Amino acid sequence: MTNQRLRTILALPALAALALLLASCVEPGPAPAPEAEARPYIFTQVHDTELLAKMGVNEPQSVKLGVPVQIQIPAIPTVWTVEQSGGPQLEIVGRRLITNPARFIEPCRIALEKDPTLSCPTSIFQIDFATVQAGETEVRLSGTPASAIPPAESYSLRLKVTP
Repeated sequence: MTNQRLRTILALPALAALALLLASCVEPGPAPAPEAEARPYIFTQVHDTELLAKMGVNEPQSVKLGVPVQIQIPAIPTVWTVEQSGGPQLEIVGRRLITNPARFIEPCRIALEKDPTLSCPTSIFQIDFATVQAGETEVRLSGTPASAIPPAESYSLRLKVTP
């Protein structure tokens, strides 16, 4: 047996012992957060029921019970009013405006070329929901004045909350 091979064979137990020693010194980190706490389902203007129906999609969006739901749509100057908050399946737990004018510059320019009476949004309206009961439901919003970015005046989201 060559010297090199003998050294390699003799070093293997020492390397294994070193690996075990290092592993015992490392403290385990916190367990990853469950999906329900980590990320909500986020729906935007592209999930509008009317828009999806035009594309041949007629099924409600499926979400799991206990996982938060969030709707984000263009706002200001459009002010959105919740007309139907999702029945017993959903509970509104928060609303806020997020300022983000740069996001809308190019879509607004294109829309205003077609109809200069429309207004361009400068923010995002966010509504947070808790999913509290299984079943099908719908969230409906109405907005005034009409926005240059769809949805212009109304928004509808059909959801199926599954256990």
